[in-house]
Amino acid sequence: LNLLYRMVPDVIDKPLNPNEFSNLFYHEILTTYPGENFEIETKRLLAQLQRDRKNIIVWVDLAINYAFKKQYARSNYILYNVLPLVETDVQNQHVILYNLAVNYYKMKDYSNSSKFLSMAENLKSDLDTQILGTFLDVRFGRLDLAKKKLKILIDQYPDNIEVALKLAEVYHIQKDRKMEKEVIDNLIKQNPKAIRDRRVLKYHAKNNKY
Repeated sequence: LNLLYRMVPDVIDKPLNPNEFSNLFYHEILTTYPGENFEIETKRLLAQLQRDRKNIIVWVDLAINYAFKKQYARSNYILYNVLPLVETDVQNQHVILYNLAVNYYKMKDYSNSSKFLSMAENLKSDLDTQILGTFLDVRFGRLDLAKKKLKILIDQYPDNIEVALKLAEVYHIQKDRKMEKEVIDNLIKQNPKAIRDRRVLKYHAKNNKY
């Protein structure tokens, strides 16, 4: 016990000193949605960049943080400026292109979102890019294609909240209330913690309506 209490914790309420600020997690970060601790996270990331302005990961995290607060222009500005610095880094290229695609999707610029998603997928296709692809299919009215892709994904990832909610949305648009409810019920069965997600909770609170 004495040894444990002498150790520096990974999760604390307040930083012990400024030098440790960037290496610790706070309960606000762990228990709130992204963007709700915007000021704390922005301060932490900017402090890291003061020490190392060439840290690509921190720049990308800062861009994502701005995006969570719907500051998409600022987020995109950072991502565009960082992209030329990772010409030989496929992993970070993929992350930057994917986040540009997400930003444009949130801005309802689906044409640019599709463009950057295609560029990201040319480097690597993963669950995130596949999910965003189905989101775009829905926005472009390709509901049957989106449903086909989402049913494949939900078989592979039955506990994934994003996949289930988007499939439920497709059924909702197609006015198939039975399948819509079945998708959400199955999600909660596969992933009981999903009921804590605000979108799932909202779904139940409004009598199976988004």
